Amino acid sequence: MLKVLIKKQFSEIFKTYFVNPKNGKTRSKAGTLGFFVLFAFIMFSLAALFFGVSAALGDSLFKVGLQWLYFAVMGLVSLLLGIFGSVFNTFASLYLAKDNEFLLSMPIPPMKLLISRMTGVVGLSLLYGGCVWLPACLYYWIYGKSTVSGIIFDIILTFALTLLITAITCALGWVVALISKKIKSKSFFTVILTLLFLGVYYFVCFNFQSLIKNFVKYSTDIGNGIKKYGNLFYQLGCAATGKVLPMIIFSLICIIAFLVCVIILSKSFTYITTKNDGEKKAEHKKTVSVQSNIKSALFKRELKRFTSSPVYMLNCGLGIIFLPAFGIFALIRKAKLQDLISPAFKQLPLLEKALPLAIVILITVILSTDGISTPSISLEGKHFWIIKSMPVTALQVFEAKKNLHFFLNVIPGILATLLLSLAFNLPISTAIIMSAIIYIFVLCSASYGLLLGVFRPDFTWTNEAAPIKQSLNCLMNLLIGWIISVALGAGYYFTHNFISCDTYLVVCLVILSLATRMLDNLLKTKGVEKFNSL
Repeated sequence: MLKVLIKKQFSEIFKTYFVNPKNGKTRSKAGTLGFFVLFAFIMFSLAALFFGVSAALGDSLFKVGLQWLYFAVMGLVSLLLGIFGSVFNTFASLYLAKDNEFLLSMPIPPMKLLISRMTGVVGLSLLYGGCVWLPACLYYWIYGKSTVSGIIFDIILTFALTLLITAITCALGWVVALISKKIKSKSFFTVILTLLFLGVYYFVCFNFQSLIKNFVKYSTDIGNGIKKYGNLFYQLGCAATGKVLPMIIFSLICIIAFLVCVIILSKSFTYITTKNDGEKKAEHKKTVSVQSNIKSALFKRELKRFTSSPVYMLNCGLGIIFLPAFGIFALIRKAKLQDLISPAFKQLPLLEKALPLAIVILITVILSTDGISTPSISLEGKHFWIIKSMPVTALQVFEAKKNLHFFLNVIPGILATLLLSLAFNLPISTAIIMSAIIYIFVLCSASYGLLLGVFRPDFTWTNEAAPIKQSLNCLMNLLIGWIISVALGAGYYFTHNFISCDTYLVVCLVILSLATRMLDNLLKTKGVEKFNSL
């Protein structure tokens, strides 16, 4: 029975490798093999990345005899990646699995069910943690002063770390599950966590060299801090270099932490997985409904669809957050930004002359990634008949979808334009013209994005990611926006000897306005005909 449960657990983890989620059919052996080869390539690439990190860190620490600090740091990174890689799967598969109550109703001992669930957690912890720890060990074996006992200990520590990661992951998974049950807007919770991860990731990427340099510079102080406040990782570092006593201490701590976790879960597994947290019985209260007009009701419907989908928000709305953040950063670091761009002005005098246009192009390129209107028709999916049966016209539906795209993008776009104008001390009149272009560009992108969605809809998807980020429509929407941005720059390159930048911006404003008018007319005629025929 236990063997069957463990097999079931791992088959659920890798379900998409065996079954096509679009049609529910089993993949061919070649297709399954291809997915596993791709997965192996990704994990190998991740391991290669951390081998490079190990090289950057080890080259400096080995010279000053701080091998233990090298292992302490890489062990901490392994712990963090292992936790991040498996904690969300843990809370979903261990605490909030949909078949928990079903399996518990069968003659299956809860302990066996718990062991099978935790086997999956252990496997993922070993996979993600090992992607950091094993490359670090390999680099030390090749370039460090490794011993036979050190190599043996490093291999054993791989599994000891896995037990520690599993114990912490189970604890954090319970916290995440609790938050998930209590929180009302799970979509925003997912988006915030994703943005935090992306922020940390890009911060580390852009500051990697300086981080390594500062770490090496203050390595002695950092080492003393780890000995005092993070003695567990000091024991790990010493154990990895071949010392027996630290090896025993660290291994015992990991084993005890894992056993405590198993004992606690075994005593409360049934209660945790079946209790009803934060879910109250429906209460019927007498309320007064406020009638909304058709325009407002349709707009709220589109907004609710957007905010209820993390995939939709993350793939079609990052610019909404990035643009104001970028503008504020540019204004705060105004002096440094001007010093950074001054050499470019000397080498490219045209860039200084065309700076307002360059800012407009930069913002339009970013806004082109926020194709909110493009998948909006396809996202109706199998429920498209509902909106077709409503007492609303096609134009009213179009207006709601365009308005959502417009209102979510125009404010961040104009705000970023004004902040960058202040950062580069541009005249107010120029900033106004630039803002007007961004205003019209957002209207234009809402129209051509919606046209793509109307003429090439996809209602057969089973995963909303398909129309949002995997469709040809989204690619075409992105390319059209970038082509417009390139055309703005190319036009001025060929005419800058005859026209000033401000005048050129006014001309672009007029052309974009005419193009937007034409697109709107096309929506009102051909677009309406196509919509009614769907």
